[in-house]
Amino acid sequence: SPVIEKGGLSLWDIGEGIFCLELASPGGLMGEGALDAIEAALDHVAKHGHALIVSRDGADFSAGAEFRIIASFVRGGDWRKLMALIVRGQEVLERLRLAPFPTVAAISGTIAGSGLEVALRCTAIQVHAESSLGFLESSVGLIPPFGGCCELLWRADAAMAGARAMKLTFDQLASSRLSRSAALARDMCYVRPSDGITMNSARLLADARTRAVNLARDYKSGVGTVLRPLLPVRDGDVPLAGEEISNSLAPAANRAIARLISLAVSRGGDATALKEMLATTRQEFLGLVKLPGALDRLEAARGQGPGGGTRP
Repeated sequence: SPVIEKGGLSLWDIGEGIFCLELASPGGLMGEGALDAIEAALDHVAKHGHALIVSRDGADFSAGAEFRIIASFVRGGDWRKLMALIVRGQEVLERLRLAPFPTVAAISGTIAGSGLEVALRCTAIQVHAESSLGFLESSVGLIPPFGGCCELLWRADAAMAGARAMKLTFDQLASSRLSRSAALARDMCYVRPSDGITMNSARLLADARTRAVNLARDYKSGVGTVLRPLLPVRDGDVPLAGEEISNSLAPAANRAIARLISLAVSRGGDATALKEMLATTRQEFLGLVKLPGALDRLEAARGQGPGGGTRP
């Protein structure tokens, strides 16, 4: 039986001080009790374990189902509750990123929405080869609410020069494009060169467990959490729109993405800058979700594909 079970999440002891947090909430981080369960798991592993694996029992790690929950907040005009939930989500993900033990995301299927936000905060990722990764929020005129824009930018900046990192980040976020494979996700900077790719999905959890055991042996708290500033770039290096985006809300979302990227570059990556960027992310998200037509777009996304509609 699980050590902890709440909010559609279960924490399992899988031996040698390794625990596995199984995400089963259909609403991702926005599902009822999901954030409480993640915090409970972090507290438990800090006291009784050496490492944490985050996974999902099913084909998809997360398909961005929280679009439906966002729509319910917009329909009721519950802006304070929506913002409180986003603030809490950002805080919990920061706890995950700064955990005093290694964390490994074992991901497969479609990894989008808050599921991808969770994976990007883990120490390492173990991904099935046929997985599809990507942020889908711009397809409904929004941006990742928990800080995914900056997380992707910092990963891209570690792999390429500043201006190229900015362009890649903008293109991925603005296009709502899924990677369609783990290899392509590596090219898109969702998966780092140090992350593992599993060919046989039946081996995914075992491979993640092996990675967690190896990381726990010499793990030092805070390793990998220092964000380095990006190199300065010229004005105009970040495009404000993409021709591949066709819906009417996308230009506003694109401008919000560009502003967040520019802010990240100008502020660098220390704790104070990160706090400012998360606050700006909330402000941009709230502005976008209040635009005319936002609810219609969210409602239309409810019955479409992973996360509510995207293109191959």
